[in-house]
Amino acid sequence: MFDTVGFYGWSVADAVALFEATQKITIKKDSHKNEQSVRLVILEDNFFDQTNPEILSARDIIAEKLSSSGYNVSYLKSPISLETLSQTQMLMVEFELSRIHANLLEFDVEEVSEKLREAISRGGNFTENDYLLARNQMEKTRELFFSNFNTTDIFLIPTTPDTAPEGLKWTGDPRFIAPWTALGGPIISLPGGKDQSGMPIGFMLAGFPGDDINFGRVSCQLEEKLINS
Repeated sequence: MFDTVGFYGWSVADAVALFEATQKITIKKDSHKNEQSVRLVILEDNFFDQTNPEILSARDIIAEKLSSSGYNVSYLKSPISLETLSQTQMLMVEFELSRIHANLLEFDVEEVSEKLREAISRGGNFTENDYLLARNQMEKTRELFFSNFNTTDIFLIPTTPDTAPEGLKWTGDPRFIAPWTALGGPIISLPGGKDQSGMPIGFMLAGFPGDDINFGRVSCQLEEKLINS
């Protein structure tokens, strides 16, 4: 239930342009916001405690650049546990995996990754009642989270605890993405510089469910300001 269509682009503006081109929507003329009216929250939570210090430093540099450009930037604590929400979302994903893709366990070891096999196996231990309770809890958590940010337009969060791992066996730790998949709002990746070894650092911009058009336009503004600052 969490799978959604996404777009790749050389830039945030490219990805947003592809999104808008595929939607049957009317773009309002007043959808563009100036810097002073955009409210950006740098979300803080214990969930990010294990983040590579270089990534947190890059986050703060971005926040300072945007603040200096006139954006209303605030550091605020999450009203919910992102760790708990991530675990709830993963339970639901693994439950669905175990029901939909159980046949993958019949494939040879070299044909299906070990991590996927383990996820399918764990999902088989969850009951339908576990799944429904998790789904109900997720809905309540989503409502609580967004009700605490009525004056916020957009959130900035690290994409991963660390930069990309070496090799092709694993794409990296997905923990930080899971809560935003569960919350259901639009997200877009934003380049955030490089670490000392030259690996790229990524961040997510996240918005409110149903606010995709305004969110995309604001994301393009933020990218442009960061490029030119």
